[in-house]
Amino acid sequence: MNGLLLFPTLLESFMLSSCCVSLPLGSLQGNNLQDEGVRILCVLLRDPDCKIAELELSRNGLTQGCTGDLVSALVSNPLIFSLSLNNNHLGDAGVLQLSGGLKDPDCGVEVIKLENNHLTVACTSELTAVLLMHPKIQSLMLNDNNLGDAGVKQLAAGIRNSRISKLGLGFNNLTDAAAEDLTSALCINCTIERLYLSGNSFTDQSVATFLILIETCTELQRIWLGRNRLSAEGRSELLAVVDNSTDFKVIF
Repeated sequence: MNGLLLFPTLLESFMLSSCCVSLPLGSLQGNNLQDEGVRILCVLLRDPDCKIAELELSRNGLTQGCTGDLVSALVSNPLIFSLSLNNNHLGDAGVLQLSGGLKDPDCGVEVIKLENNHLTVACTSELTAVLLMHPKIQSLMLNDNNLGDAGVKQLAAGIRNSRISKLGLGFNNLTDAAAEDLTSALCINCTIERLYLSGNSFTDQSVATFLILIETCTELQRIWLGRNRLSAEGRSELLAVVDNSTDFKVIF
């Protein structure tokens, strides 16, 4: 059944409970709420008594049409800490509008998940502005988009200002040029713990750059580099670092 048909009843039940508990993570993903369902949800989120902290809306058929309502909710409810919109259809236009809310001083979001939303370099200047406005952001997951090297170059300006610990840029059509920009940015504050770079086009040319990243960012625990263009020799050189560490892992 279309999740949208059940949503008014769900909303009413939340209202009756006065939103005293946090919405369980994952409870709204994959429900085909669509933009209209999110519009209804945002009525709840704007309620002064709402205590929802983790907003999970992945796989709900969402488009740019819902982002205005989300912006209003995020600004009205600073308790929302985590926003997951993976596997929707927001596009660059939707993320540009959403970033207006994420940049607002009253927005409390520190975990942002926008995987597989048809994003390109056109939205990265606004995402960079979000990082510059809120250096407290802990996680930015952008896997399965098409940001390209130009997009990462723009994001790097915001990353340098952030204390980000989890960054997802897998399957984004990145090359060795992006490795240099990314390493330069992440080595400023050295807070990165998990870095997802699988499914790109990094070659052995990036091995020395990644080794600098690994040696400099001592908090780094995992780096995902599978499905790139690294040779067996390049992979071995990276894996050699693992032998000297009990906590760090390179995952191919």
